Amino acid sequence: MNRLFRSLPAPGLFLAGLLGCLVGATGGRCTGAEPPPPPNIVWIMADDLGWGDVGCYGATKVKTPNIDRLAQQGIRFTDAHSETACCTPTRYGVLTGRYSWRTSLKSGVLGWAAPLLIEEGRLTTPALLRSAGYTTGCVGKWHLGVGRQGMDWSGELKPGPLEVGFDYAFYMPGSNHGIPILVDNHRLVDPADAGRIKKYEDAELRLKRQQEMGPTLAEKAVRFIENNKDKRLFLYFNPVAIHLPYTPARQFQGTSKAGVRGDFIHEFDWAVGRVVDTIDRLGLAEQTLIIVTSDNGGDQPGSMGPFRAHKTSVYEGGHRVPFVARWPGKIPAGKVCDETICLSDLMATCAALLGKTLPDDAGEDSFNILPLLLGQKPDGPVRVAMINKACRGPSISIRQGPWKLILPDGCWPTEEGVAALEAGKLGKGELYNLADDIGESKNLYDQHPEIVKKLQELFVRIVRQGRSRPPAQQTPQPL
Repeated sequence: MNRLFRSLPAPGLFLAGLLGCLVGATGGRCTGAEPPPPPNIVWIMADDLGWGDVGCYGATKVKTPNIDRLAQQGIRFTDAHSETACCTPTRYGVLTGRYSWRTSLKSGVLGWAAPLLIEEGRLTTPALLRSAGYTTGCVGKWHLGVGRQGMDWSGELKPGPLEVGFDYAFYMPGSNHGIPILVDNHRLVDPADAGRIKKYEDAELRLKRQQEMGPTLAEKAVRFIENNKDKRLFLYFNPVAIHLPYTPARQFQGTSKAGVRGDFIHEFDWAVGRVVDTIDRLGLAEQTLIIVTSDNGGDQPGSMGPFRAHKTSVYEGGHRVPFVARWPGKIPAGKVCDETICLSDLMATCAALLGKTLPDDAGEDSFNILPLLLGQKPDGPVRVAMINKACRGPSISIRQGPWKLILPDGCWPTEEGVAALEAGKLGKGELYNLADDIGESKNLYDQHPEIVKKLQELFVRIVRQGRSRPPAQQTPQPL
């Protein structure tokens, strides 16, 4: 593990100060009450669920009562983003707090049988939490690679989730369109799958497994919570819905007004409900922070509400995602937050919950959004800036405040790419003011050369520094 922590405060110290002091109009003082322990953390991330696919974000042809209930009981973010507009890069960012383009994966996603992308020895979100006494579980889609090159699928499948911080893992290695196999910790659930992997020929068996995948994974997530109800837990739950092919279980078929894709959305919302109902039934609601989001924008035109484009694009529709969170008694009910956040902010937020300071060689692009979750208004933006990448190719943008600059074609986030940008070899890009033009229809690149210059220089600095979070960022002091 990479120099895990330096001078660690006791777990819960920051949260105790934050929640044990009455502030604001009352002029409050610390009460001196015993610090509450950090919460259970349940992260639920859909695959390809769009901003416009959820009821509380405006969907009308599908019903998402369980996600909507969390928004009513907690907070809904309107400006949340995945770091990249597709699967693997976002999942890498969530678990490491680092932009995936800093790895060997500069474009696209991993193949279902690729080696593990997360560098062995790198601090991850589950490893961070496990070091503080959490029991950590991974259920659902993984898509971050398993093993090393040329791995024997009939043997032990590692390194994988268990080697990067999870105590338990029940997962599908790739996406729903890939090979529908399941792994329980280090072994295939069905050993016969080792012989089917190279060519999965049985279409009937394939479809049957795809339709069973959602309910199977939801029940495993429920079982993990039940088995660890007396422990502090972190559940990283990633249903395969709603990635193509749309394969909802039979009980959801024909239930929406949006065809089979809408039925698959209903299945995802049901899975959210199974997890939330389990937490409530076990009396864990007030001890549990639940976050529901998506790994990128919706995969179909119309799934992204007012935003331009959809999954894979560098425009807002590619990476702006739904994001709701509930923590009764801590997160104000019915709150809406318009601050810009990124899914890679999970790591720094977990560190803040623990009262810990991240080392400089971890969570390089992760920022603490705990104050936002708790409904507080910070003095300034939580993030210095945000870089978002299209799924494939070099198309990349940098955002600061309302201004979003899409870099010129050919500007890879590499030394060669930024050198070409500085030398003026790449032509023009696109500049949008999202405060006035949420649909990105008015390119202001020529009208604001000073903003273009500033954002280009910031992009170059973030790429070359290897980080966007300032070094040795300290845990914020109690408000």
